[in-house]
Amino acid sequence: MFETYGVKYALQDKDIHLRQQKNSFKLNKFKLSNLYFQSTYEYDFLELCEKINILDKVNNGNRYSYSDHFYFTDFSIDNYEIEIKSSWIMKKQGGIEKVFEKKEAVEKTGKKYLFILDKDYSEFLKIYKL
Repeated sequence: MFETYGVKYALQDKDIHLRQQKNSFKLNKFKLSNLYFQSTYEYDFLELCEKINILDKVNNGNRYSYSDHFYFTDFSIDNYEIEIKSSWIMKKQGGIEKVFEKKEAVEKTGKKYLFILDKDYSEFLKIYKL
C-alpha cells in the first residue's frame, strides 16, 4: 500500500478517502460545483461563499497528519485551510484540544488554519474584508 499510494492505509489517500465518502453517502455535492459537504454547517458556509461571490476560490480540503492520524480539512481558500464544526460535534470529536492539534498540523506546512464554530463567520469575513 505504501509503495503505491505513499500511505499506510487506503483511506489516508485523499482520492480514495473522497471516493469512499461519496460512496457511503456521507458527502453531498454542492449544487453544480465540484465541492462536497457533509453537514448543514458546511452547506451554510458554501451558501455564504456563493452569496459573497467567492465560491470560485473555494476548494475541497487537504490531508494533514497529526499524532498518529491523518486529518482532512473541510475546505481550502487561498492559503487558508478551513474547518467548520458545531459545538456539539467538536465536543464529540475530542474538544478544543483536538482542534489545536489539527491547527498545529496545518500550520507546520506553512498554511493558515481557520476554525469556524457554530456558524460564526466574523473572522472569515474579516479576512475577506466583507
